[in-house]
Amino acid sequence: MKGLKLGLLFVAAALMIMGVTGTSYAFHEGGVAYCEGCHTMHESINDAVVAPQTNPAAQFANYSNYLLKGSDQSSTCLNCHRAADTAPSGYHIMTGTVLDTKSGIPVEKTPGGDFAWLLINGSGQTTTAGKHKGHNIVAMDFSLTSSTNYGTGAPGGGATPYPVGGLHCNSCHDPHPAARYAANYSVAYRLPNQNGNPITESGSYNNSGAATATEATGVYRFLGGIGYLPKSAVASGFTGFTADPPFAVAPSTYNQVESTQQVRVAYGAGMSEWCANCHGQLLNSGAINPTPGIDVTHIHPAGNLAKLTLGGENTIYNDYVKSGDMSGSSATSFLSLVPFEMGVTRDAAGYATLQGTASNVNSAASLVGPDASANVMCLSCHRAHASGFPFMLRFNATNGQFITGLDNKWVGTDSTDPDGSNSRITLGYSQNQMQNAYYGRDAGMFAPTQRVLCNKCHAKD
Repeated sequence: MKGLKLGLLFVAAALMIMGVTGTSYAFHEGGVAYCEGCHTMHESINDAVVAPQTNPAAQFANYSNYLLKGSDQSSTCLNCHRAADTAPSGYHIMTGTVLDTKSGIPVEKTPGGDFAWLLINGSGQTTTAGKHKGHNIVAMDFSLTSSTNYGTGAPGGGATPYPVGGLHCNSCHDPHPAARYAANYSVAYRLPNQNGNPITESGSYNNSGAATATEATGVYRFLGGIGYLPKSAVASGFTGFTADPPFAVAPSTYNQVESTQQVRVAYGAGMSEWCANCHGQLLNSGAINPTPGIDVTHIHPAGNLAKLTLGGENTIYNDYVKSGDMSGSSATSFLSLVPFEMGVTRDAAGYATLQGTASNVNSAASLVGPDASANVMCLSCHRAHASGFPFMLRFNATNGQFITGLDNKWVGTDSTDPDGSNSRITLGYSQNQMQNAYYGRDAGMFAPTQRVLCNKCHAKD
């Protein structure tokens, strides 16, 4: 009988940990994770002393002061978020297999992209070409290093930009989140900034629950909020974030090939304003009175005030299918290669709209195009982590006019079509690499000699 009781206790404990459906609770749950997941309490792992790798970043000369399970912050994150997958899987944001630097194909297909693209250099390109394709986070354990291709600070960062040598996963994501949603979805903060109820679950997903009056949910991807200042940026003079995290919701499953079903992250408001925490001089919100002292004349509008209705881009977006085809409908026009912000209010009703829109299975709501409230944002063109294209763009817009050849196949070095094999537009990629950079889509969904996808909003092709 005693053995039976113990057995039942173990079963009950397992159910509490795994949940009755067999799905384990998320590690972060929108808030701070359990300490030993990232830190080693006594500078050892499995009874062995942690030996730091050679690291040129001065702030990690004695990294063990942080008691991390990696040589630096990003390496600690990638201990879990990098994996030797052969297909997209879960929360992984970097392909962990050893990839050939020319023919390698990063496999993760998250909305933010795969950091392994930073290690891929096309045939004929320089050895640093990969570094142009994403945020160059420092993760010494996994061969990711900073880049000064565009200076020593974040582009558009002003007089005291975020230092590129201190760019880590926690430069954007707050591992001990201060920001959180109150029950009405206003952003509150943990002391010492403001009072904030404890985070009870993630607020990032379309299956997230609502907070009660004494609880809070996590903000989108536990991104840093007002006052956030990572230690790796302190010495540079960077003074911290000035904007709340963006209002957005992702489907609970989001890492997949999009050949038949797209992933729709429902972006609601504030994404560009949040990106401006580090890239403030690149923000042109479309306001009548832009930020004083900043010339936004030649900066593409992006932000809560950059409504797609201002130039009729919402109508073009809904009509545009591909080059030469303007027969689209607003009911099915959404394209995850060119997402937009819905412009909803930060309240319970707005959050419910986002939850009902986010999907990975082509739900009716997820395919709807922009209405009068929608606006362009930074992530309309860029991925947050890395992509297969320069400047971490969602599609190639830097080296030529076409993304497909006259044969209606992806451009690539192995194309038999003279147009499709043009070195100016292939980036040194094979057609297989190019297809994966477009998240597995068949080139046939576009036109022969399809023009760049800037035309989804502008239709100049």
